[in-house]
Amino acid sequence: MKELASIEQSLNRIGGKQYSELPVSDYLSFKFVYPDYMDITNASLALFDAEPEEQDDEDNKSRIVVVYLDKEMTFEMLKEITSTTTLPVTLGEDVYLCVAVHSDHFLQDCNTLESIMATFLGRRPIVLDADTEMKQLYARFKRLSRQVLNKIENLYQNVVMEYGEEKTNVQVVAKRLSKLRQLNNPKKIKGIKDASFETKDELSSLREKGLIGYTMENETLVLCFNIRPFNQISEDSMILNNIKREFPKTKVIYVRKLYSLHNGITSGEKLHPLRNKPDRYGTVGMIGSFRPKTGEKSTMCCISSPHVISADETAFFKDAEVLLGTCIWPQAVPNHEVNVQDISVISLEKRIHICRRQSGEVKLFKDSDRHRLDKRKVFKFGATTDETMGFVCKTDFVLELGETPINVFLIEPYEKSNEESTFSKPGDSGAVVLTKFGQRVEAFSMIFAGDVNIPEVAKNNTIAIELKHAVDKFEHSHGTILKLNTL
Repeated sequence: MKELASIEQSLNRIGGKQYSELPVSDYLSFKFVYPDYMDITNASLALFDAEPEEQDDEDNKSRIVVVYLDKEMTFEMLKEITSTTTLPVTLGEDVYLCVAVHSDHFLQDCNTLESIMATFLGRRPIVLDADTEMKQLYARFKRLSRQVLNKIENLYQNVVMEYGEEKTNVQVVAKRLSKLRQLNNPKKIKGIKDASFETKDELSSLREKGLIGYTMENETLVLCFNIRPFNQISEDSMILNNIKREFPKTKVIYVRKLYSLHNGITSGEKLHPLRNKPDRYGTVGMIGSFRPKTGEKSTMCCISSPHVISADETAFFKDAEVLLGTCIWPQAVPNHEVNVQDISVISLEKRIHICRRQSGEVKLFKDSDRHRLDKRKVFKFGATTDETMGFVCKTDFVLELGETPINVFLIEPYEKSNEESTFSKPGDSGAVVLTKFGQRVEAFSMIFAGDVNIPEVAKNNTIAIELKHAVDKFEHSHGTILKLNTL
C-alpha cells in the first residue's frame, strides 16, 4: 500500500495535478480499538507483533475496524466497559468489523461474547481467535490492496493517454506497477508436489546413489547428494528420464552433512536431575550466560532451584533423556538442611538451542526497595502449571531456616477466593517470578515452595526467594558475572 501511495504521488507529479479526490494514503490506516489499560504500542505488538504508526485521521477510509480483547480481559470487565463507554468510531453497513480475542474464556463462549459486543457495536461482529484465525483479517487487507491497485492502474492509463508511454517518468512507473502485479498475481511454478508418481518414484530411487533431499529454487529442481563418491558418476546419468521431462532445469549439489540435530530449551520446561527418571523434576527458570570477571568468554547457562539440582549433578530434559548440562552452583547441603538462599546455575551443553517464550530482553529487578513490589501483579512459567498469574502478598516474610533469617516473598494466586486456585504446584520449583513495569519485564524472585496457609495472613501461597540476592551471592562466591536475559 505504501508503494501504491508513492506511485500515485509520482503520477500526480507527472500530470502536475491531484488526480484523485481520495488519495491512496487515506486507505493506509484502520481503526484499532483496545482496552484502556493498554497503550497503542503494547496492543499492536500483542496482536500484530508489529510497531504501530499512529495517525490522527478520524475518517476511516479503509472501512476496517479491529477490536482487540487481550488475555487479561474477562466477561465482567467487558460488561462494565461496554456499559460505561461508547465506541470511538461510527459503523456503517459496509464496515468490516472483527473482534480479535486472546482469552480462552471468550472463545469457549462465543455466543455470549457476540451478544455483549452486538449491544456495544450495534451489530454482531466477526470473532477471530487471535492465535489461529488472523488470516481472515489479513485477507481483508489484501482485498483492499487489490482494490487500490486497480484504482492506480486506471490512473496510470489516464496519464499514458495524456502524456504517452515514451516519457521517462511514465516508464519508471510502469516498471514499478509491473513488480506490484507480479506480487499480487505470482506466476504459478510447477512444484515438487505437482510431480507425477513416476517422477517421485525415480527421485526415491536416487537414494541408492546418495540423494538425501531435494527442493525447488527459481524454477530449478535442486537435488542434494552426499559428498561425491570416489567412482565418479556423471550428473546427467544420475537424473532419470521422467525427472528430466518434468523438470528441465535441474541442479545437483554435494554436501558432506545436510543437517545437525538441535535440542531446544525454553524457560518453564522440566529439568531432571537424573537420566531416565521423568517423574523427578523441577523447572528451568531463566536462560542467560556467565563469564569470569577478568575474562570475556561467556558460557550459556540456565537457573533452577537448589533443592532440584546442586553442584556436580547432571541436568537432563526432554523426558529426562537428553543431556542439558552440568550444575556448577551451589554445593549440596546435608539432608537435614534446606537451601533457601541460592539459585542453581547449570552450564549448558554447546548444542542446546535456546527458544524464547517472548521477544525482547528480560531484566533483573535491582531496586533495593522491595516494597515497590507489594501487591503487584506477577506471573511465572512452571513445569507443572505452565503460565499462572498472581499477586505479591508479602514482601517481608522472614524464614528462620538457616544460620541467619531469610527474607522471602509470599505470592498469592490470582483468584485467591477460589479454593482450587494456586500459583504453583510441586515441580514448579525453580520457576522465575516476573512482573511488568509498562513494557519492561523484570524478574525478581524464584519459586521455592508452595501450600503456605497462615490464618488471616496467607492462603494457598507460594514462597519465592529474592533473585537479586541469590545472583549477587553466586557472582561473589564464584568470581563470575551472571547475566539472565532470556525468558
